[in-house]
Amino acid sequence: MENQSTQASRWGRRMVFSVVLGWGAAAAAWAQAPAWMAPLAGSYVGRLETGSVPGSAEKGTVYVRLDGKRDASGDGFVLQWLQGIDTAQVDESLTLWSFQRATGGVRITEASGSQRGTTDWYITGTTPLGATLTRGGDYAGAPALLRWTLERLPGQLRLSHAINRGNGQWLETHAFILEDALEEAPATGKPSVSGRPSSPQPRRNDPQP
Repeated sequence: MENQSTQASRWGRRMVFSVVLGWGAAAAAWAQAPAWMAPLAGSYVGRLETGSVPGSAEKGTVYVRLDGKRDASGDGFVLQWLQGIDTAQVDESLTLWSFQRATGGVRITEASGSQRGTTDWYITGTTPLGATLTRGGDYAGAPALLRWTLERLPGQLRLSHAINRGNGQWLETHAFILEDALEEAPATGKPSVSGRPSSPQPRRNDPQP
């Protein structure tokens, strides 16, 4: 028969193992991004519509591609943006959407060339496949509330940016209207884009999400 000391030792090891497993499970759950962020993982092509309000970028359309993947920590998504995919000059940028469990918000980090910026957003509304993010800031040199709205629709992802100058009215400044990416065309190696023009559009200083 085992003595009491041996039994106590085994019981102690089991308790430690159980606690470690519990901590691991809790840490994994703690790191997971909310379900509404899941549509950010995927490949999309479509257009960026700009110039909806005074002070925004020049009005027009830029054709874009988005490839999103969940990051290694599990609490966010890395988004690779290609803008101007219908032209000879394609601009690439990266954006990280990271869920901040401590604050219940989202941190958006943008990197384009040598430029890098980070902003923190409050989650002011959610649906199973979308959310609204809001923060205070400025737009075109004037104070304003800023808002991102993410919507996953059948076959489409929409990411729109709007401002409120304090009068209760939200004005959309630009929007990414994206569709699920199709297979690349063998002749050009470029993805098919719904509504793509027959001739290239002029490049402009394009906003990023």
